Amino acid sequence: MKKSQLKKMIKEEINFALGSTIHGDPDKPMDQDFTIVFKNPMQAEMMLDKISEELQAEGLNPLEYENLGVVFKTPSNQQMSRVLKSFNNSDIESMGRL
Repeated sequence: MKKSQLKKMIKEEINFALGSTIHGDPDKPMDQDFTIVFKNPMQAEMMLDKISEELQAEGLNPLEYENLGVVFKTPSNQQMSRVLKSFNNSDIESMGRL
């Protein structure tokens, strides 16, 4: 598979998981929480620590850890896109809205 095809597949998967941008505003919070289950939670937690300060400065509510994985409380599409781009597709077991 070509790199461009792989990038397109990853982008389509992210767009499917996030859904359409609410009213065309990528910074508007979603109506629902968003969860990501990572294959390696310890490694993911270290990565999230690195990016969470920047994301919280942009208004992302604190991350909540539940048995479902990492739960993001009403994030915006832009914030979740930034989170998902920080990880490889192989790091994520599942993701979606709650």
